[in-house]
Amino acid sequence: MINGLENCAFCAGFPCDELVKVHSIQQVNNRDEYIKKTGKEISETDYRLFVEPYAGLYHLNKIRETISDRDIKDYKRFSTNVSFARIDISKASQESLLKIYLLLTTLCIEKEISYARQQTLETKRERLLKLLWATCNFGTINVDMDCIELDSNTFMSQKIHGMYDTLLEYLNELKLFDIHAEVIPLVKTGWLTPMGGLRKNGWMFRLKFGDSLNGTETLQAFKNYLIRLNTLYGNKAYRYFNKADLRVMID
Repeated sequence: MINGLENCAFCAGFPCDELVKVHSIQQVNNRDEYIKKTGKEISETDYRLFVEPYAGLYHLNKIRETISDRDIKDYKRFSTNVSFARIDISKASQESLLKIYLLLTTLCIEKEISYARQQTLETKRERLLKLLWATCNFGTINVDMDCIELDSNTFMSQKIHGMYDTLLEYLNELKLFDIHAEVIPLVKTGWLTPMGGLRKNGWMFRLKFGDSLNGTETLQAFKNYLIRLNTLYGNKAYRYFNKADLRVMID
């Protein structure tokens, strides 16, 4: 719609990751694939009536085969839309503050991307920031293990949208920034839902900064930063955090 195209098959970026990841049914090409993916038997008639109409990539690929190269149009370019605070980070007395600033101003920030990619990154950035916010705000630093730990009840009480079922997927994104996080089961069973989502009890969250972030030193600075934001701005503190406003640590 943003690009004025009839459908995704006419886009130069087809198939993009955002389209492929919309739903597993998008990637089904026939009845046998559906049965293999879901483990559910279905008749050919029922497949044609109830599944095949929603096999989005199957239909788009069929359309793509029928159009010429001149009908394929490039997509409009966008950038991740975040307005960062204007501060002179060079005045920071601690190297860890520079690490924090660079992290906050590069996390899920990209330019010259499709509109779909922009929307995906902005949602992902919000959830990752809230994950860091919750953990460093309410977690306890374990000096012996060079990490910060947060119990499941406190974590879930933050009500971060989508974290009940997508938290584990997002942990891999943090590794790109040398942030290593994991869910630690405290019981053998019952801490996950049948679909692989997290329950409210039976686990704890552990987060560690790698060597490129100066490890525990930056983790402690991160926690101190959030404490100061909360002290000064109360329920408006997250707005300053999202904008990478570190003036409370520099001025």
